[in-house]
Amino acid sequence: MSAAQATRVNRFPLIEWGLCRCRCVELVHRAGYPVPRKSACVYCPYGSRRDWRALAEQLPETFERIVELEQRKPPTTRGKKLSIMLYDSRKQRGTPLPVYVASPGRPRPPAPCKVCGAAERAIKATGCDYLHEAGAA
Repeated sequence: MSAAQATRVNRFPLIEWGLCRCRCVELVHRAGYPVPRKSACVYCPYGSRRDWRALAEQLPETFERIVELEQRKPPTTRGKKLSIMLYDSRKQRGTPLPVYVASPGRPRPPAPCKVCGAAERAIKATGCDYLHEAGAA
């Protein structure tokens, strides 16, 4: 198969079986097990403002280390100081992480689960832990 013929197909078996996160949480509860959080990488360039705020609140020391790492990044060969957040490739600059986290952003209305229609969906949490240990349901 040539590279031109190769295709990638993403599959989501749980959703194909009608099992969204909401229903999985329900099944795990009924089985008597602790519910793992929906995890997120600690230093993910794809993190949302909400993810970064959660990190700053839940793990402030880790957040400060990440801010320090970003501040220490050397400039590019063109002398630009880049930041991952809101990176603009044309201008070759971004927004420093603390400024990004502190800015209000655009409010989003809560989106119901696309599979079961539940109004309250699970959100990402920093690292991997269990919801019952964090005091969440």
